[in-house]
Amino acid sequence: MANLATLPRELSFIHDLLDNRDTQYRRASWLMSDFNSDLWNCYFAKRYHKIIDFRITFPDGTCLADTKHTRLLETIKCFLCIQEHPDTIGGKTLGTRSVYAKVRMALKFIDYLLLHSEQYQFYQYGFMSLTEGDLSSILLAIGSCSDSSETVYGWSYRLSQFLKIQINKFDSKKLDEILTAVPMLQERIVPQDEWTLHLTADEILKAKAWIYLNELYHPYTDKKQYAFRKVPNHAKLAILIYANTLNGKSTNLPQFAELGIEPVGYTRREYPMVSLHSQDEESHMLEDVFSGYYHVLNRLGLLEKIGLLVPAQALKSIKQPTLKTLLNLKPPGRFRTLPSEIVFSALRHAIEFGLSYGNAIVDSYLAIIKAAHLQGISMGRWQRMVDITTYLHPVLRHLGVKYWMLQEPGEKRLIMMDQAIYYSRMRANEGLWELIRVLYGAIQMIVGTLMARRQEELMKLMPTTCLDKEKNHLIFYVGKSGYGDKRERVARPIPSIAVRLIQLLERLQAELKKVGIITQFYPLFSYPHSYKNELVGNSHMMFNQSLNFFCDYTEVPLNKKGERYYIRQHQLRRFFAMLFFWGSRFGGLDTLRWFLSHTDVEHLYHYITESTPGSVLRGAQAHYAAERLQAYDQNTETLANLLEQRFGTRKFDLMETDELNAYIEDLIEEGQVTVEPEFIRDSQGNDYQILIKVKDKS
Repeated sequence: MANLATLPRELSFIHDLLDNRDTQYRRASWLMSDFNSDLWNCYFAKRYHKIIDFRITFPDGTCLADTKHTRLLETIKCFLCIQEHPDTIGGKTLGTRSVYAKVRMALKFIDYLLLHSEQYQFYQYGFMSLTEGDLSSILLAIGSCSDSSETVYGWSYRLSQFLKIQINKFDSKKLDEILTAVPMLQERIVPQDEWTLHLTADEILKAKAWIYLNELYHPYTDKKQYAFRKVPNHAKLAILIYANTLNGKSTNLPQFAELGIEPVGYTRREYPMVSLHSQDEESHMLEDVFSGYYHVLNRLGLLEKIGLLVPAQALKSIKQPTLKTLLNLKPPGRFRTLPSEIVFSALRHAIEFGLSYGNAIVDSYLAIIKAAHLQGISMGRWQRMVDITTYLHPVLRHLGVKYWMLQEPGEKRLIMMDQAIYYSRMRANEGLWELIRVLYGAIQMIVGTLMARRQEELMKLMPTTCLDKEKNHLIFYVGKSGYGDKRERVARPIPSIAVRLIQLLERLQAELKKVGIITQFYPLFSYPHSYKNELVGNSHMMFNQSLNFFCDYTEVPLNKKGERYYIRQHQLRRFFAMLFFWGSRFGGLDTLRWFLSHTDVEHLYHYITESTPGSVLRGAQAHYAAERLQAYDQNTETLANLLEQRFGTRKFDLMETDELNAYIEDLIEEGQVTVEPEFIRDSQGNDYQILIKVKDKS
């Protein structure tokens, strides 16, 4: 054993197999502090850094770091460390983000016990106080909803109780005085029937006054339906409310609109967003996420090997399938599929916009930013000093562009305008920056639809290296395969229209780098900053906002509830397969027909089946069949007969598409229904038709 330390790195797995578990379970790659420290510095990756303070107080006044609780603290620490140990993950090596997610799940279990410490006598008997029933009830509580801020931390209830206590012990006269002195605190922006907090109308007013007096409001813009300049500072409130938890002080806690002040008319979306999930599944936890929680808790039993007190037998008795039957979990991959006409229309608009205005937009931006940079002035000041129309490409002047951006920069923030006016002027093409955002959204739409890659894969594309030398393939790192944080680098064929527009964004960055505005290349979809001479760093939120700009500009249709279909990449990933199914019959998109007619369609289908995950392909097949049923296509007669037995009707156009999709997808998975192409060779080359077949169960 003593010689294990001298093993070369390539044989480190032998170390994991043979080394003492008592030692291994007390260390982790992310732990930067000594195991015995009361304050842990945890570094998983650049964006995943956490401080864990074990000096928390129990209801009896004792501290977890006291000598009295040494054994319990040791068990908690080991429980966190083993989340990345090969014993718990089948000998695999996980990426830092996966390890971080598992450690956070473990922290949430511990926090749940700390918040219910008296109920489970946790501070008295540690984990040994937990029975099989207790462990099952904890898993059922956490799995009851996708929002851990509620299932674990009871955020809405605990914030309500905290605010009630504060306003009851505060000088009531002072609260009334501040409500009179600051009238905006009395504004009721959100209808009372939409409130979430357990507070009366009078308590809401006093709570806002107390938050204001204690300087706990901070600047913020809600990206959802309501927008405010100031909302409660949850980071500071969480420190007060969750002082005696390990993770609660730094967890992500949602805002409650009833506490917001200084409303603004403009939001990052023109309309509410059509839910990405079926309405009845919106708040349900994903099956995969629940399985993650189950396995994280189950790992606690491993600590019995090193003599720690854990309820090993109770943990073994918990059966995941039994728990799943008691929860309304959301199956993986069951996202709401976009109606075909929505994506076809959006793809057409994206291609037309990119080809018609892409070069003019980039040329105009480069001319303006270079002029501002030459004079050492930021875009925020530059736009107020000059008439930018002299720098615009003639195409954009003719289009109606007048300003750098529609919102004028104030001293500390952008001056917001009425939402209806903003979007009307945006579609009148008055703002160049808004057109830039639309262009980025359009190119994301094109590349995302035709390449069917994960959003993370697209976000990591880099200029000059994302295309091969011949400009025929997109080169990227596969999002969910590889060893640890290392990802497989692959190349996939890419249509020339996508190449052309990617090169447009590459040119933009190359020109900025050439004149010194940027010193290094940013991810491909990093767009220009609105008032600084730089590009905005890429993130999921920024990526999705560019798609929002595109959807609002092109006025993607609304559903019956007045919600807009704001397109997301995971929907386009499924739709890539849908393109094939619709390619043989859809008559309104010449670019799609051109793309398919210049490709060997049989080879194309093989590429789709090889590069598209099974669940995604099944979803596309089911959605195609559902839409054909709702259009009363004569080729769906056999399937219609089968579904009539299930639903008792043949009026499929009156049914919820999501329900129809889900049932057909189950039939495909069971092998009773197939949706496959039949390839036909004729004098014109390769053609195909989609056949929907039903197998007799007997």
